[in-house]
Amino acid sequence: MLAAATLVIGNFLTWNSEVETTQTYTGWVFGMMMLSVSGGVPGRIPRSVAACIAVLFVMAYPHRVTTPKDPLACVNGREVVVGVPMCECDPPWTGELCDVCPTGAIRSMGFCGPLCHPAYEYPQCTRLGPGYASEHVCKPNFVTSCDIPGVERTFPNATVGIRARLYTHDSCVYNGVQHPTYCLKCRTGNGRYCCEDGTWGPDCRQSVPRCDGDNAGAPRPNEIPDVYTPMTPLIGDTCGGEVIGDHLCASGLCHPSGNCYSVSAVPSLLDRCECTVGVGPLCKTEPCYGGTRSWIGGMNGKASCECTSAYNNATDACEITYQDVCYPDLYDNGVTCEECQCRLGSDYGACPKKYDVFVDGCVKTGICTATSTDCGEKLDGVSDRCLLRVDEERRETVVFDGDLCQDMSVPCPWQANCQL
Repeated sequence: MLAAATLVIGNFLTWNSEVETTQTYTGWVFGMMMLSVSGGVPGRIPRSVAACIAVLFVMAYPHRVTTPKDPLACVNGREVVVGVPMCECDPPWTGELCDVCPTGAIRSMGFCGPLCHPAYEYPQCTRLGPGYASEHVCKPNFVTSCDIPGVERTFPNATVGIRARLYTHDSCVYNGVQHPTYCLKCRTGNGRYCCEDGTWGPDCRQSVPRCDGDNAGAPRPNEIPDVYTPMTPLIGDTCGGEVIGDHLCASGLCHPSGNCYSVSAVPSLLDRCECTVGVGPLCKTEPCYGGTRSWIGGMNGKASCECTSAYNNATDACEITYQDVCYPDLYDNGVTCEECQCRLGSDYGACPKKYDVFVDGCVKTGICTATSTDCGEKLDGVSDRCLLRVDEERRETVVFDGDLCQDMSVPCPWQANCQL
């Protein structure tokens, strides 16, 4: 009877408690029920064992009765439960009860926000933009700009918004008054964080390959787009306005209207290098004949060749047509189509293409071969020969290569470009 009464009281407390897990509740109930029936078990020893088991269950799964907490008085937000009850604030409000207006928010007539001061990011107005060391001091790799008349415009090509009014200054203190500071243009480097070549990401801590390969000219500069086509921000319905909402746009540029530019103002990690030849973050130049090179797969992706309608897209380099004809100037070796290696001197190999005339004082009769040989190798006692290759960017140009091409017996200048 005692166990039954305890079970009833326990259930009453459980129903009035704030939280109770199913596992704890079930274990406790089982223990109390077993305790209730243990008195009717025949025999002293079985009855004692049943009672002991019941007591163990009750002790292992005790009731934890808690008193419900008072609702949070969220001033500018709402209560949510993320592990524990807390206030979810309406931007830009902050604080435990959403009653604190952050430093970065514009206050007017007793209202907080919704817009931020130029140094802060919309909509929370608590985090500084990437170019700021503090609200009025730019990081060393950013230019200090102000809406104060000066000599040099920070963005000469800008025609709308605050960027069209900014001038480069050492400080934005004018006549003893601190004016808003804008840290938007790279002094050095490129990308959203104005990183030097070989680095990337916040505070430029990420190491990436440099843009100084054979085909990569230089880091691609940040540029304000010439045209504006509105695009939806990454989060929400508005990016808040220029400067404060740039981080909410995939293009890195928010228009004064609150929409994003569709054309990027800052290069991404993949296109940070301005390739003279090739594609992708390392300006790869994998062969692509009857098609156009592109890059797929992100930072660890690969160069791809997109074939035109005439060439077989089942091949990697679009080197053969659907009629099994090789791309012009390629050699059909019976298995695949490959480039010809061009040499000075008499016929060598079976490559069909022959360069008959070279100008600029170069020798005549450049013969293509099916295989390449080091420039220092001698064939049949003939003098050192210089390897020729077709320039990937200007296929009409033949370039002399080889470390032994300085041999004066070869009447073509050292690494000269010979026009067909």
